[in-house]
Amino acid sequence: MCPVSTYVRREDRGVEDSALLELVKHIPNNSNHITITGGEPFLKKDTMLNVLELIKNNSNNVDCLLLTNGRVFSNLEYFNKFRSVCPANILIGIPLHGCTALKHDKITQTPGSFDQTVIGIKRLISCGIKVEIRVVISKLNCYDIEKIAQYIVSEFKKIGNINVSFLFIFQKHFTLISYSIYLF
Repeated sequence: MCPVSTYVRREDRGVEDSALLELVKHIPNNSNHITITGGEPFLKKDTMLNVLELIKNNSNNVDCLLLTNGRVFSNLEYFNKFRSVCPANILIGIPLHGCTALKHDKITQTPGSFDQTVIGIKRLISCGIKVEIRVVISKLNCYDIEKIAQYIVSEFKKIGNINVSFLFIFQKHFTLISYSIYLF
């Protein structure tokens, strides 16, 4: 569901790694909040680990929101590296587009992404890392809201606490309305 063209997602490399790391070094210690988003921030896997380590070492008291598809956390080796540099006050926002692989993978246009996302969410929650599941409602899944909510409760409640946000997109004016609930 990325609004950026396929060419840009595959070919554009964005900000140089060294410039990004230099920018993070200059975040004031007394900042209130840091949001990390992309595209997908973890396309630059090693750089993201370095960014998070800098935040942990220099700005660990700052609230941090990390928006990601969560698939990278299905790789246990990478997940363990992430845990070692994860800032204390982090909230990881991960979209779940459906309650089945068929629906989620159709929306993401990536076979296997549902399973990877669910594994990633479970790993994060089981380690006590705060997660917000973001259900982005569109015409592709608007009739599945109740099923998605039931899936989230049945699949993740037994592991730990999470926050869930239902995000409604209105195409006419590109308006985004967020409704957050605390399910457990």
